[in-house]
Amino acid sequence: MAAARQEARARRAAAKKQAMAAVAVAVMIAAGLEPLEPYPGRGTPWRCRC
Repeated sequence: MAAARQEARARRAAAKKQAMAAVAVAVMIAAGLEPLEPYPGRGTPWRCRC
């Protein structure tokens, strides 16, 4: 039972991270920038092209 809860929690966390990445890419493109690598996460520099 605990393993099932842990797996469900991990799936929710992965889905949230994926959604955050999609929003971050949209914001970057709207600002006129081109992401050069996948979204690294909050608080980490993200390489882009102007």
